[in-house]
Amino acid sequence: MALGLWFSCASCFALIEEPASCLDQGINPCWIKNQDQPLHLKLQGQNLQLSPNSIIERNFDSWRLLQGEIWIQAQVPSLWKTSFVKIEAQGDLWIRHTDQKSIVRNLFGNSKMLSGIDQSVLPLPVGFENWYSGLSKAKTPLQGVVKPLVMKDFIKSFASSFHVSVSTVREHLSLWQQEWKGNVEQGSQIYSEAVTRHMASVQEKNDLKKQKRQSQRAEEESLRKMFRERNGLEGL
Repeated sequence: MALGLWFSCASCFALIEEPASCLDQGINPCWIKNQDQPLHLKLQGQNLQLSPNSIIERNFDSWRLLQGEIWIQAQVPSLWKTSFVKIEAQGDLWIRHTDQKSIVRNLFGNSKMLSGIDQSVLPLPVGFENWYSGLSKAKTPLQGVVKPLVMKDFIKSFASSFHVSVSTVREHLSLWQQEWKGNVEQGSQIYSEAVTRHMASVQEKNDLKKQKRQSQRAEEESLRKMFRERNGLEGL
């Protein structure tokens, strides 16, 4: 069934679809790219704002950001992915994706972040951001420490990425700010807990190394004693 009944687009002159008209005709997968202008797509259940030169993919009920930045306003649960993170979106999100990492800013709502590697839950409260990448040496999802969004920096960066006026950003902030209350204090607590976990992890690794050295020394001493006993060298 064609999707034209619920799909609309602002700045459609900047829109490139592959295959042609795939978004409107319901062809999957469907690749969408905007050129040097921001692009606003109004879909059933979600509004999407793409920064210039971004690429997204729709494949039936899931979406993927392949390049660039996107502001998602999901009124109903929507599944989004990048190479590094999977997002069960419900609310407002700002995602930036490159070949090296994905940065997710949780602006409003009840979205859930999952690792794109092993599907483990990645905590990201509303009013916070974090980056996600591949796998660490320990084969665990590689990610940063969540940090609170700073209002002044956020407004400037958001307006620049999506070519919207500061007044437009402030309109949304009136809603978002209610959700962000106390995020700086919460961010300090989260950072402190992360540092504590890291220090405990380092201490655990050091303790294991120490135990391994002690075990090796004990084994070497046992072998030396056995050698002396077998060769009549005990007491020499």
